[in-house]
Amino acid sequence: MSFTGHSPLGSFQGKTNKINGEVLVKDDKNLNDVVASVGFDVASLKTGNGLMDEHMYNRYLESSIYPRIFFSPSSLKLIDQNHGEVSGNLTIHGVTLHVNVPITALISADSSLVVTNGNFPVSLSDFKIKKPRFLLISVDDRMHIEFSLTWVRKENRGE
Repeated sequence: MSFTGHSPLGSFQGKTNKINGEVLVKDDKNLNDVVASVGFDVASLKTGNGLMDEHMYNRYLESSIYPRIFFSPSSLKLIDQNHGEVSGNLTIHGVTLHVNVPITALISADSSLVVTNGNFPVSLSDFKIKKPRFLLISVDDRMHIEFSLTWVRKENRGE
């Protein structure tokens, strides 16, 4: 997962690869009947600049109070075999908002792996995050989120 932000001085990016989650598909024929959750620790986000990371954690995302970012999908609308839209609740900085995320999905031949990719914008102000400032220059309110998640299918063993 990565985010990209912009300021008059240029763009910056943060990334994490420490995402965890689970999707429970109750019926392969009804993909709207799923239970899912995806999340990561705020402190796993890295920009490549230690001071920027520290400010991001402490001043803006307040990771000691809101240590995780979550997405809980509630429905999937398929457009075709490899495209769709996931709707659900995104929680950042203690604020939960409903979002619709366009996705692409690639399924392995044996259906054991599914790779989902997507991107969507978020506004810092919608999540009650102070707009970061560096000296007299402020960062744009809008951030661009991009993700690529690989899901491994596990059979239900009745546990």
